[in-house]
Amino acid sequence: MTDKFSKFLYAGGTLGKKAMISGATFISSGFKKGGNYMKSKLNKNKEETKVSEGTQDKIKLAKTATNSVFVFAKTGIQSLIKMAGTIGK
Repeated sequence: MTDKFSKFLYAGGTLGKKAMISGATFISSGFKKGGNYMKSKLNKNKEETKVSEGTQDKIKLAKTATNSVFVFAKTGIQSLIKMAGTIGK
């Protein structure tokens, strides 16, 4: 029974790891595309650009949501590792 449960935890941890890597890859490609877009606009436009309040709010919301996802994933993985360690004793 313990062996079966530890395999289940290991599979869950592996799936969590894959999900985090996929999510990080997706987010990093978005950041890269956004950075390239901004570079292309900054090099061409020497005038100061104003960012609307709505856009600033959306950026803050995206940052908060991203941080929450990483904290949630980190907590879940730490719990799985702790539980697997406890079962392995």
